[in-house]
Amino acid sequence: MEFSNKQIDQLHKAYDDVQREYIDFFLSCSKLILCLTDNKIKEFFQHGFMRRLTTIKRCVDNIYKVWPPERSSLLSKEEREDVTINLQAFIFNIYGSIENLRSIFYKIRNKIKHEYAKELEDYLVSEKYITWKEYLNNFRHALAHRIPLYIPPFVLSPEETKKYYDLGEQMKEALQKIDLSQYERIECERDALGKICPLMTHSFSEKAKEVVFHAQIIADFNTVIKFADKIKIGVLNL
Repeated sequence: MEFSNKQIDQLHKAYDDVQREYIDFFLSCSKLILCLTDNKIKEFFQHGFMRRLTTIKRCVDNIYKVWPPERSSLLSKEEREDVTINLQAFIFNIYGSIENLRSIFYKIRNKIKHEYAKELEDYLVSEKYITWKEYLNNFRHALAHRIPLYIPPFVLSPEETKKYYDLGEQMKEALQKIDLSQYERIECERDALGKICPLMTHSFSEKAKEVVFHAQIIADFNTVIKFADKIKIGVLNL
């Protein structure tokens, strides 16, 4: 699976927007932190949410550095492991950041103006947010309690699938003959099959969803920033 030129352009623009939004949000937070007088709420925001946001942004950068949307060559085992590690850290901290923000909101909702509290309450029960939270819960809970996130090493066409298994049989025959040079030649031919596969999933037995993570991590980042911005507006208008 490869992205179209239009999709590549859209993903790069969305990634550039993340850079800008991250800086803008951080620059706007100094005043917010001064307005938070409750030490527990301030800790949840400054040392909970803000730390997580830094990690989230770093994970996005790392993933896009190793695997830019235009990449067509297969990843090495080490590269795929690095992307997987960053996806796992990303999902954990997206989940944690939402929990931080929810905790902050429920502690301050009786103090902020009714219109801002209602806007946040409506957002948290909106169909769009609930659908997104179901996806996040599914991946986070699998990662924490059952099966870690997984990126397929490649995807094969039906013709390539047949050839892949045929070459596997030839590799077995080469081993039986102790012909290591033949084995390595066939292995190289087999490993050249397939296309890059920018999907993440977890359990096969649970038939977990396959998610195109380049777009999803940008959407997740934007969701967290949107939630945080709503809280910020409410606090700054006390």
